[in-house]
Amino acid sequence: MATDEQYRKAARSLPNTEKDDIDVDRDATVSRAECTGSTPRIPGAWVQAWVWVYETDCEQQDAQGAMDRVNADWEEQPTTERKYTRDELVKHVKDHALEHYDTPGMGWDFLIECYSDKDIAELIEGARTPAGAIKKAKVMASAHGEQRAAAREDQ
Repeated sequence: MATDEQYRKAARSLPNTEKDDIDVDRDATVSRAECTGSTPRIPGAWVQAWVWVYETDCEQQDAQGAMDRVNADWEEQPTTERKYTRDELVKHVKDHALEHYDTPGMGWDFLIECYSDKDIAELIEGARTPAGAIKKAKVMASAHGEQRAAAREDQ
């Protein structure tokens, strides 16, 4: 039988998580079940995940009146994937870094002080959404934050 961590790892490798639309926490809830639509029944699990939504997406939905319909009758709305330029993604990362500049244990300040726009663009290579770009940059910010914390502990 698969462990909770194996389910989480498998969930992180699914296509939508790889393209930055869905994020699975390291302690995400795992609810085991069996797929009732298959014969024989195949064991599996629901894995809790996060979906990033920008405020501008909400504003667009409100402008179209779609949010009221969704809340009223839960009908599925078509989604369109916006194309972001490299410069837009870099700006989103820098804005996020500035907003979290003083976050303890993170190295967002290091990114702001030491990385050029070109460096950030290389760091977020392959990201297609602001959330994905921030997720890629967070790996670096976390590493610098951990190095800084370890250096302080060694003193």
